[in-house]
Amino acid sequence: MRQRTLRAARASCAVIGSALTAVGVYFLLTTEPPAALVGLVVWLAAAVLLHDGVFAPAVHLVNRMLDHGSRGLPSRAALSVRILFGVGAMLTLVVVPELVAQARPHVNPTILVGDYAVRLAAVWGVILVVTALVVTWSAVRTHRRFVRRQSTRG
Repeated sequence: MRQRTLRAARASCAVIGSALTAVGVYFLLTTEPPAALVGLVVWLAAAVLLHDGVFAPAVHLVNRMLDHGSRGLPSRAALSVRILFGVGAMLTLVVVPELVAQARPHVNPTILVGDYAVRLAAVWGVILVVTALVVTWSAVRTHRRFVRRQSTRG
């Protein structure tokens, strides 16, 4: 595409996005009571603090640990470990609020009836087993390639 066409497309996307944002803010301000807006602002501030203060440093730390721990692994195995850990972390983020809600007393006994902690532990167990299988399979495959190369050089 030509540079001029790309600039026009970007500008139109910016205009459309800004217009849709303005419409959303208008409806938010005209339909919600002030108490709900204060609650929304508090929730958004907490989300930013939680992301920047907890999640981002934790992801950075885990990436550093995975970089250090997967140095001897082939790149596909290291990528598989990262993907499996990411899936487990996302599932944990989804289940933790349910665990907290389950620990609090509630009026309706038919909600949150599952044993979320056991299920989360089972998922992490499966993730660990699959990770071990992937790493083992990758190590065996890499060793076989190495042996084949050595035998053909001989």
